Amino acid sequence: MQVVGMEKTSRVVVRSTMRSIFGLLAALLLLLDSSLASISYEKVVACGIIQRSPILMEREFFGSDLLERPQASAWSTDDSKFIDVQSYHAQDQYFGHVRYFSLHDCGFESVGQLCRSSFDNVSYGVELNETKTFPVRRNPRENATNEETFEAKLFKCQGRFLSKSEWMKKAEYECGASPTHYSLGGQCGDQDKYLEIVFVCDQPKIKAVFEAGKEFLEGREDYFHKSQFATLRRLAEISEKLLEAHARNDTESYEKYSWEFKKVSSTVPDIVNDAHAVAHVISVEHKARKPSPDDPTHYESRERMFTYSKYYVRHIGIERSMELFHLALLLISNGSLDRKLGTGNPFSKTTIYTYRPLNRILSDGDFGKYDAENLYKDLPFSYNDLYKNLPKRLHFPELKERLVDYYVEYMRSHTLGIALEHLDFLKEPNAHARLAAMYEEIFKPGLINT
Repeated sequence: MQVVGMEKTSRVVVRSTMRSIFGLLAALLLLLDSSLASISYEKVVACGIIQRSPILMEREFFGSDLLERPQASAWSTDDSKFIDVQSYHAQDQYFGHVRYFSLHDCGFESVGQLCRSSFDNVSYGVELNETKTFPVRRNPRENATNEETFEAKLFKCQGRFLSKSEWMKKAEYECGASPTHYSLGGQCGDQDKYLEIVFVCDQPKIKAVFEAGKEFLEGREDYFHKSQFATLRRLAEISEKLLEAHARNDTESYEKYSWEFKKVSSTVPDIVNDAHAVAHVISVEHKARKPSPDDPTHYESRERMFTYSKYYVRHIGIERSMELFHLALLLISNGSLDRKLGTGNPFSKTTIYTYRPLNRILSDGDFGKYDAENLYKDLPFSYNDLYKNLPKRLHFPELKERLVDYYVEYMRSHTLGIALEHLDFLKEPNAHARLAAMYEEIFKPGLINT
């Protein structure tokens, strides 16, 4: 009996020991599995395309091309799981939605941007031979269900370390010359390898796509003036007939010529814009505009920023030409039709001159805002925000004076009725008061003195 009892005790001990061993092995396997998961998904992102809800309200506004959208996640080593990455599609405009970066699709550039926004010292992603299932994250205005899932591809985010000399070659390729100022970032330990370079390029390499021919260049100035002169003459002719009909109370003729005047008047913005476009085009160049932040070769240079700032000058120049056109029409029509016909309403800002912006009609002869010394003054808020402080805001305050000089030259080449050699005074104070006096000699009632 004693031996049997010892055997029973021994069996109990063995069973207890085996259970402990199995429990320990299970725990070790669990820890190992968790550790392997953390290691295998370190710097891994997931991206997949989901179908939009069939009742998505935005489709009414953005069209049927938004049938799909990307959804992304990134591995968190702290949480040991994939975390949703807040992103937005370029065409999505969800109010109140947090926007960290733009995810257009799950292509190479988008995944690279996803990697860079999620982890440090990475540049692009390499697709893994693995997918994972994730729940669909819906916008509140979509028809969401809790059971929706989708398959996402996994991508391992990679670094792209280059030596200083390799980065300098890339910078020189973009500039066409060695950059005078640069900074290397994201050094790989103690090695002479870096993840990125930021540089200032004074002379970016520019390659022409189109060069205007000699005949075009010789004729563009004539086109700028003649296209507007033809429209002025036509409006002046209609104005005369309109006033005659008004004087004899001929309602039928008055309505006919009033409608015709407004019809021709409505073409003035296109006439002026086209005249500027033809007069401006000399060549079309690569890198003539500031690139998108999504551009992998995005950089700022003094010359590129100056090129971009010129769009501000051209915008103001077109607005100025519209006002000069209006002044010329008032002069050859011997005064405002609104006043003569009693059609203008200063409270509702109605006018027979349909080409004039109703939200900011200038009082006749108010051209001081276009003087060179006022280029950076008294602009509407939208201009201030987008353009006014552009050189200062983007690290190159020295561009301000250059932009003023460009503005003066632009005005000389885009002043209706006067050849540029007679406009050297445009950089002087109160230049447009002098210009208005010249217009009174050029545009006399009933004729254009060319």
